[in-house]
Amino acid sequence: LLEKHKDRWNHISKIAGPHRQDDSLLIMNRAISPQVFKDGVPPQVASRIETLHLTLNEEDDNLPEWLDVLSTSCFELQHLQFLNNMTNKEECPRAVRMRRLYILYRLPNLISIDGEQVASFERQLARPNTPNGHRVDRKEW
Repeated sequence: LLEKHKDRWNHISKIAGPHRQDDSLLIMNRAISPQVFKDGVPPQVASRIETLHLTLNEEDDNLPEWLDVLSTSCFELQHLQFLNNMTNKEECPRAVRMRRLYILYRLPNLISIDGEQVASFERQLARPNTPNGHRVDRKEW
């Protein structure tokens, strides 16, 4: 385990390949595992990320693992963009919509997914209200 933040950042930089990280933007051009992200990005850096451009390994369906890591480390995340466009254009529109709602369910504070603004009706579908009309709190699911 890499103890120093600089060592962790250098480690993930080698694995991630060409990438850019500004104050609140992280662009990763190479697919890495969610565990490498979790181990390599210091918590104080991850908590400031507002925009993440992510390349997923299309052979492994590790979207749920990524959403676990992002929901517990990137608290300010507002915009999520998949660089390899994991949504196949020929894929059933219903499957595309369900994937989008699943992402929104797991990361309810997103403003946009793949450059498309999140609509209020999508938020309602992804995370409905309780029977007495209150929005389901993130801690309850």
